[in-house]
Amino acid sequence: MAVGIVTELIPVVESEVTMAIEDATRQRLLFAVVVTEQNEIHRSITVNILHGMAQGIYSFVFFYY
Repeated sequence: MAVGIVTELIPVVESEVTMAIEDATRQRLLFAVVVTEQNEIHRSITVNILHGMAQGIYSFVFFYY
């Protein structure tokens, strides 16, 4: 079963993460996944849920710095 996920990878510096997440919210993206050095150490990710569940194509963005 195909879900139809659309992703975008945006490298940002640490000081721009908040601004990048705010921009993703304005673009009506559902999720923002942030990967920091701390996440890499712990082999984890941080998922920011930006909006409730919508029908159709699921859009989210990965941020890493």
